[in-house]
Amino acid sequence: MVSHSDDGGGQSDPRITFVKAMDHAPGSMRPIWPDIEDWPRFVGDARGSTYRVLPGQEPTSPIGFIPQVAHTYAYCESLALTELRRAAAPPRRRAATPPRIPQP
Repeated sequence: MVSHSDDGGGQSDPRITFVKAMDHAPGSMRPIWPDIEDWPRFVGDARGSTYRVLPGQEPTSPIGFIPQVAHTYAYCESLALTELRRAAAPPRRRAATPPRIPQP
């Protein structure tokens, strides 16, 4: 379950988009985007067609770059992370009974 409150001032950007899984060439750099929460929070095609440039808009410029990993997983994005398409970590198993502690 994901929970998020976005009741601050301004004109919040309610859009949700799907960002595809991608493979990246060795040495690729990943753009770091500014943290803008008002509409439009991002303009461009790097994060799905939802944010495509509309008439009168300027594409969002990155504020920097970091080395990119070889593969990124798909996810749905909104003002807060909505859903990972693959678990970031393996699920944890819960024991039905507590472990036995050896007695001396």
